[in-house]
Amino acid sequence: MAMEKQRDLAKELVKLCGLVRGSIVHTTRKCGRAQCECAKGKQHPFCYLSRSSAGSKNKIQYVKPSEEKAFERAVAMYERAWSIIEELTELNIKEIKENGNDGRRTERPGGKKASRT
Repeated sequence: MAMEKQRDLAKELVKLCGLVRGSIVHTTRKCGRAQCECAKGKQHPFCYLSRSSAGSKNKIQYVKPSEEKAFERAVAMYERAWSIIEELTELNIKEIKENGNDGRRTERPGGKKASRT
């Protein structure tokens, strides 16, 4: 049963493409035009992608309204991929503990025999 679950999760993980790690942030801001309503207090909606990268501070990237849905889908795909990896990790730990092996499988999730080196 665990092998079947691992196989299903691995198949789903492979199908996830176009993913983006980060968070979509919605806020408001002033545009800077003196005659605009936002100069009087009503601000414009604004969307950006916030993400961290290795060795640097968070990066903020403006997201156009026309790109917002695509970025939301890409972030959701990343979150699903991470969830799958976490679930696979738990299943693999359980398998290693139960089987008492050295962590190498004799069978791959696809049902094929793994070569031992």
